[in-house]
Amino acid sequence: DANELWYKRSFSVPSSWRGRDVMLNFGAVDWKADVFVNDVLIGSHKGGYTPFSLNVTPFLSGKGEQKLVVRVWDPSDKGYQPRGKQVSNPEGIWYTPVTGIWQTVWIEPVASAHVKSIKSIPDIDNGVVHVTVSAEASANDVVEVRLMDKGNVITSAKGLAGNELRLAVDNPTLWEPSNPYLYGMSVSVIRNGKRL
Repeated sequence: DANELWYKRSFSVPSSWRGRDVMLNFGAVDWKADVFVNDVLIGSHKGGYTPFSLNVTPFLSGKGEQKLVVRVWDPSDKGYQPRGKQVSNPEGIWYTPVTGIWQTVWIEPVASAHVKSIKSIPDIDNGVVHVTVSAEASANDVVEVRLMDKGNVITSAKGLAGNELRLAVDNPTLWEPSNPYLYGMSVSVIRNGKRL
């Protein structure tokens, strides 16, 4: 198919990562990516601007080189995907089609129970931060979110992964260009009282 690109490379997993899961992360791929490890389709992703990750651990073949293949399909303005201003034959505008892997790709070791993503929504009027943590965890594991100001914990909340947690912040210092103030956030998975 003329709208497909194929990427192929090999990688090795360091022996120091033994006992941990190996995540394959993509910063962005435009548009539909099918990912194969050692000739097995391990996952797909649609969307040209969002990051995604796949756990490759079950698909690794012992020691040595591992084979990674990524098939990318992007028909630009001939398909059904959102495309913005990209067109095959631009007229009066210079936005030409862009496709393929266009952000960083990397592998990293993680614990079998780990944080996958964090959604944080501030409610300035009520002095609350709403946080939802997506985690790879067992049903009894708890996630903990700690909000820090200059390294000191000012509030925290615990709950099950996927549930919204509310963290109250008294008199928050608001970010603005003349005062780019930032709070810190620490997120952990806790199993049987032990932080993983």
